[in-house]
Amino acid sequence: MKISKLKQARLDAGKGIEEISLAINIRKQYLIALEEENFDIIPGKVYVDGYLKLYAKYLGIITPIIEEKIAMQCFQSTVIPIKERFKKYIMIFSFLMLILSVVAYRYMFYSSDYNQLPKIKSTYFIDADVVYDDK
Repeated sequence: MKISKLKQARLDAGKGIEEISLAINIRKQYLIALEEENFDIIPGKVYVDGYLKLYAKYLGIITPIIEEKIAMQCFQSTVIPIKERFKKYIMIFSFLMLILSVVAYRYMFYSSDYNQLPKIKSTYFIDADVVYDDK
């Protein structure tokens, strides 16, 4: 199994994830994700860039070449856009709104309360010069 440079540097320094997490104020799960190069767990590209630079700087392995490599590596990571993340929830919400609309329609037009509303009674309908009797 290949060990990442970050994990190797951490092991060489004799530091634990917990200790580094407290020192640089980054969650343990994010540090583990950085070591495993699983950038999808971290909320966004900006955080990945910052966390990687901060973690590498703390371990003493940051150089301009590594900094450029970090930026390129994060740029190529597969971060799912927000629209794709919430697509399922949008579909469920739309379906629930459709059902709610159908239920409201049925209630308004087929309930007994709606049929018992007072009706306005008119005696005549006027259409041009023709008069209809409504009895």
